[in-house]
Amino acid sequence: VEGLEKYNVAPKDACSAFKKKFACGVSQVKGSNEIEIQGDVTFEIVEFICTTWPQINEKSVKFGEDAKKK
Repeated sequence: VEGLEKYNVAPKDACSAFKKKFACGVSQVKGSNEIEIQGDVTFEIVEFICTTWPQINEKSVKFGEDAKKK
């Protein structure tokens, strides 16, 4: 997960929320704002992000190849 800082979500706060919700390993990649989540949370992550941080619109969330396109 990356780009949350654009919505005023601190990576440290996001890591804590993801750990609590998904009960899995979560860490911030050293030297970046990217967050790695261990486990398959693909189907739940978008809803969780949008309900936890309402300033993030579901249409803003992208996966895989779509996320790499500018």
